[in-house]
Amino acid sequence: MKKLALAGLSVSLMLSLASCGGSSSTSTTAVAANLQTLTVPAYTNADTLAAYNAINAFRNSLGLGYWAQNTLLDQAAANHMAYSIANDPTFQLDLESSNLTGFTGIYPADRATHVGYSNGGTLNLNPLSNPQTYAYNVVGEFYSTGIGANVVSNMVNTIYERSGLMAQTTREIGIANDAGGGAATSATHWWFNHGRTDAGQYNASTFTTFYPLNLQTGVPRTMDVESTLPPAGISQTPGSTGSPVCFVTAEGTTLTVTAFNISANGSPVAATVLLANLGNGNTSTVTPVVYDPTSLSVPVTTQPHLTSNQAYLIPSAPLSPLTTYTVTFTGSSYLPSYGITTALSQTWTFTTGS
Repeated sequence: MKKLALAGLSVSLMLSLASCGGSSSTSTTAVAANLQTLTVPAYTNADTLAAYNAINAFRNSLGLGYWAQNTLLDQAAANHMAYSIANDPTFQLDLESSNLTGFTGIYPADRATHVGYSNGGTLNLNPLSNPQTYAYNVVGEFYSTGIGANVVSNMVNTIYERSGLMAQTTREIGIANDAGGGAATSATHWWFNHGRTDAGQYNASTFTTFYPLNLQTGVPRTMDVESTLPPAGISQTPGSTGSPVCFVTAEGTTLTVTAFNISANGSPVAATVLLANLGNGNTSTVTPVVYDPTSLSVPVTTQPHLTSNQAYLIPSAPLSPLTTYTVTFTGSSYLPSYGITTALSQTWTFTTGS
């Protein structure tokens, strides 16, 4: 699994309340949202169409822009699926080797360029970000197994794959599986590419969101295994940790975390908080999330594949069945391109399944 999400387009000035994700903070909106609307895909396979619809339903529930089908990204994903079938029966290789059968590029962006997914020049980042340019395209990739919409549910119940599904600026998606055009099974392998060849879409600079959603029911009790790129310090033994909780701000902002806690019936739940560090695998200039060790009493680990606008909380043991949990997050979000700091405070609840 690889996750890459950058940003782009124009600036407008307005005053607004932060609304997406239910944040209680109020701040000047330096950059208004520019989000893509839903389009009808051309997928005819029922499982592929179900996966596409499930991804966009998840994104819409969080206040994110929709992804549109792109046939070139479909082809890039199909090429990497063929490479995986030929060389990697475990489907653990997201990078390709030039000496192996079916090679079309080392990185997802290279493989997309190989099939013509490119603007032939450079990209401008959105007004939330510091000035940078990226040539040709921005492409991320993730992998999972399963049937139709269930394959998306599996990815949502992880850390890095969920993070990829929540990319705020990519516009398009390509999907491939190894079911040969037939019905998928629980053992069907999937590769997903998401990307953009322009400046992309983006949320408002005051955007916040979180998952599980407020009042969501049937939340899984345990986290799905993330074998391709397991998060550092988090057990990947099936059934050993609780389903992940995340709090996310606009891409290009940096979180300061003062408190991030989970409780049930008034009793705190043991958990670990995951934050970004300077070794981010996708954006070398990422600023690490800041936290207050005096008030953030839970253990903290920094992760090389999270970005500065993300914080994850991982319960140390499976969540109890049919139990309502309360999550509290406090901190702030800093928009470096405008020098704006926004105070954040959010409390919400969700209930587990059986």
